[in-house]
Amino acid sequence: MNETLIRALSGAVYILLLLSCILYSNITFYILFGLFLAMAVLEFCKLVKLNYVIPLIIAIVSYIIFYNTPFNQLYDGSITLISILVAIQLAFFCFPRKIKHLKNMKNGCI
Repeated sequence: MNETLIRALSGAVYILLLLSCILYSNITFYILFGLFLAMAVLEFCKLVKLNYVIPLIIAIVSYIIFYNTPFNQLYDGSITLISILVAIQLAFFCFPRKIKHLKNMKNGCI
């Protein structure tokens, strides 16, 4: 089959599944997004060649905690602050200050 057709069909299935879970009940919506979270963590762990057990446990436990906790302004603000701090830490991790120079590069691009 054509790749465009496969992508279109999988997108249609995704939208149909999402809409049916949203319209059926809140529980099915939360279960579906929990499954999406688990699949995303597994795919990310495969992408960076990381053991998936601990990240998957952290993701599932966090999702259960957030699902069962009623939101208020203080709680919402603290989660936002923690998210910003983690994002800043990840930016420093991904882009270190020390610049690595390529010494063996003789004629232009690699």
